[in-house]
Amino acid sequence: MFKHILIPTDGSDASARAVTAAITIAVEQGAAVSAIHVMSDMPVYAYQGEILADTFEQFNSATESYAKTCLDEVARQALAAGVQCHQICVRSAEPYRAILDAAESGDCDLIVMGSHGKKGIQRLILGSETQKVLTHGNRPVLVFR
Repeated sequence: MFKHILIPTDGSDASARAVTAAITIAVEQGAAVSAIHVMSDMPVYAYQGEILADTFEQFNSATESYAKTCLDEVARQALAAGVQCHQICVRSAEPYRAILDAAESGDCDLIVMGSHGKKGIQRLILGSETQKVLTHGNRPVLVFR
């Protein structure tokens, strides 16, 4: 039924549960998986006249390192299960849009993701990326808490 599953991962507990489930589904369906991590842009409140280029480099380096950690974990689990895994790492101010674009360009027929990653005030301000994927997408989405 499913041939290519997209797994957005942010390293949260809900995301980890989604990764495990997606790989199980991939094994059962004989599907490949693509793992995507969407790195955030430098926070707006950090933009100030006296900001140094080092700050941007440090932020970019830290987010890239974290993305690699998240994606490598998905690849490790996929390899252990004998599932083909492609890694996608992008930077976007709209993670839901990057996820939907990756699903479209990768011809993914299922998106498996966690119910939420951000907590507290950050979630209230930014909203739920999962909700946005559900609202704006046209592909099946399986959500894990």
